[in-house]
Amino acid sequence: MTSGSTWHAAGGMHTFNGEANISRLQKYTIDLYREIEALSGQSCGLHPNGGLMLAATPGELDSLKLICSRARYLGMETEMISLEEARNFNPLIDTSHFIGALWRADGGHCDPSAPPTPTSRRHASSVPRWNASPACCRSGSARTAPGTS
Repeated sequence: MTSGSTWHAAGGMHTFNGEANISRLQKYTIDLYREIEALSGQSCGLHPNGGLMLAATPGELDSLKLICSRARYLGMETEMISLEEARNFNPLIDTSHFIGALWRADGGHCDPSAPPTPTSRRHASSVPRWNASPACCRSGSARTAPGTS
């Protein structure tokens, strides 16, 4: 996950998308990570530090407003914020280049290589590590699926 042309975006999570169903799927994934962490006591490496989108033109601002409206309709915590509020989230923003901003509270990134927690080590002993394979999958078996030769 840390090499190649997209290494800088590995593990990135967001729900900013032009397609409502993809946004729902992205939100479901983020919520699922939270649920797994809560049920297992094991960190999935979830870092929901939020997501920020900036608009430099009136057209981009209209697009962000549409994204915000759709996200709120889908039950996501999203809001249009001022440029000063955006700068509070990221002090490196030069607000002279932008006219508006959109904030998504649960965007962020996931680092699956995070070390396990003491709770996860306690539960790990109950997770089966090896399963017997069916006879058709064992080496030396010449079985084939019905209708194939």
